Formats: sequence, structure tokens, C-alpha cells
Amino acid sequence: MEYLNEDGTVLDCSNRGLTELVIPVTAVNLRKIICHHNRLTTLVIPVTCMHLEGLNCSYNNLSTLVIPSTCVKLQIIGCGCSGLTELIIPETCTALTTLYVWSNSLTQLPISATWTKIQTISCLNNQLTSLVIPSTCTELKTLAVMTNPLTYLQLPFPCQLENLSCYRTNLPYHDLEGYNKVDRMRRIYSAHKIYYALKRYSYKYRASRKASYTWDIPFHPLCARYNRQSTEWAN
Repeated sequence: MEYLNEDGTVLDCSNRGLTELVIPVTAVNLRKIICHHNRLTTLVIPVTCMHLEGLNCSYNNLSTLVIPSTCVKLQIIGCGCSGLTELIIPETCTALTTLYVWSNSLTQLPISATWTKIQTISCLNNQLTSLVIPSTCTELKTLAVMTNPLTYLQLPFPCQLENLSCYRTNLPYHDLEGYNKVDRMRRIYSAHKIYYALKRYSYKYRASRKASYTWDIPFHPLCARYNRQSTEWAN
């Protein structure tokens, strides 16, 4: 296949204007699939891709994405801005650390209790009304849920959460107010209506970390620099 590298571990066909992509079942050594910025309407990942570690299919026209249960080594999934209405990730993806699903049309995002290594979830700009992070996902550090009609958000306690972005949601005030009590929380960017509830925490953060006081978004999953911190091939 022309898009495979010499040893068959990386498939890179990004920015090619492709309308279809056939991944051969013989690509058993495939570790990375990079097909962002195309016009794909379907993406079928063969069950033989048991060594797959990273998938970036952002900026396509996919409506459904199904990850095979055999992809037990998959660590990073990037499928932002792909028109998704359904995303199926099996419980067997226990190595998953990063999930980018921003700017889709998802109404549900089941987070499996087996994803104990998950550190980053970015699901901003979808149609989610509720999101439950299982108590086993204690390694979670970054969560972006802004621009969703969220009315319910459940976080694991205790957890390693450092960044929470939840503005432009319908989350109740009393729920948001409690999130600044997470042990390692560094940044909270939320609706203006809870500015005063979080202001005291931000001043405390400045005093302890010697950081400048700011209400700017501390991270953004659409930012190239942020993506490169997670993976060199994310863009």
C-alpha cells in the first residue's frame, strides 16, 4: 500500500483529499493510522491491527467510528471534527491514555471503567447531556467538556485532575463549585456565573505556585502546541 512506511508500522495519508481508505488486513504490524484532513465517510480498522497504538482520523466526514476489540494496545484516539454521531470504543482498550472527540455530534460518550490509564478527555462542542467518569479512572488529568448541553458531570474521587474546562454548559452551580476541591486541580475554566466561587481558589493557586492570575483557557485541544505535547504525529 502506497501510504505505508517501509516496515509497515505507520500509515500516513493525511491531507490527501481521500474519499475512501482501505486498510489491508495484512497490515498486522501497523502501529499508527494517520488519516486526518480528508473526506472519508467510512473508516474500517481491521481486527488484525492488534499492535495499533495511535489513531488520528480528525477532520473527515465520518458518522460512525468503531474500534475493534483486538486493539488492546491503542493509546491515543483523535477523531475531532469528523461528524461523528456514534463512537464505539471497547472495554478491551485498557491502554488508552488520550481521547480527542471534540466538535462532533455525539449525544453519548461511554467511558469504560477499564480505561484506568486515561489521562486526557476532550469532548468539547458535542451534544452531551451527561458524562460519567468511572471511579477507576483516577489518572485523569485533563477534561474539556465545554460547549455541551451538560446537566450532569461525575468525576472520580480521588483523581489526578489538573485541568477542567466546563464553560458553556448547563451544569448546576453547586456541582461546579465543588470541583475546586480536587486535590491536584490547577486550572478551572468555567462559566462567568461561578467566577466568584472559584476566584478564591485561583488566588490560592497563585500564592502556592507563583503563577500569574488569569482566566484564559489554560489549554486547548485544537492548539497545535498542546497536541505536540501529547504526540508528535497528532497534527
